[in-house]
Amino acid sequence: MTVNKDSKCVFVIDENLPKGLAANTAAVLATAVTVKVGGMVGTDVTDGGGFCHPAITQVPIPILKASADELATLHAVARADDALLVAGFSDIAQRSRSYDEYATSMAALEPEGMRFLGVALFGRRKRVASLTGMFGLM
Repeated sequence: MTVNKDSKCVFVIDENLPKGLAANTAAVLATAVTVKVGGMVGTDVTDGGGFCHPAITQVPIPILKASADELATLHAVARADDALLVAGFSDIAQRSRSYDEYATSMAALEPEGMRFLGVALFGRRKRVASLTGMFGLM
């Protein structure tokens, strides 16, 4: 997938997470999206004093809130749409002490059994909005 003028990216985070876990969830989702979406990140910029600032996102990313049940439904509906990039951050990922432990745990679990702390969607603006428009800002 690649960013274009019709692209939209939204993060939806569990409304009951403490602030620190919510911030961590958003950071992990950002990593997942920027790895998979071409053009998501701009180029480095230099300020007037000559200091180089590393690139940041070129796409606004609203961070919304939802209940755990709403996140599960959102993930289930969105993953059925091949035109969307869907990235989920689960309680298994949050609890895992290594990537290997995370991968092993995920391989043994059906999607219906996952508890998502956050879900990121990237795709056509109208489609992403249709799936996330009912959620409020975090």
